[in-house]
Amino acid sequence: MNNPELLEYCKVLLRQKDTTVFDEEINNLISASLLDLDLSGVVHIEDDLIKRAVGIYVKAHFGSENPDREGLLKCYDSLKTHLSISRRYGEVL
Repeated sequence: MNNPELLEYCKVLLRQKDTTVFDEEINNLISASLLDLDLSGVVHIEDDLIKRAVGIYVKAHFGSENPDREGLLKCYDSLKTHLSISRRYGEVL
């Protein structure tokens, strides 16, 4: 999954589809989420579950006043944990 595809997906989640004002911030959050998944041993497979994890991460960290932040972070951490211990997504060392 390339970043333009993830950018468009995240912009829809954030209800920012019709503007490019926040594209740099959103792209930085996408990169940060992929690095976080990497650090957790999650292999980047291009599928909807990885895309969903990135979207949750971006939505949790976008903007400064997000009342859903804590719940989204818990959801992301839970999904990241499941991905990292799964046979399909977990990195084989």
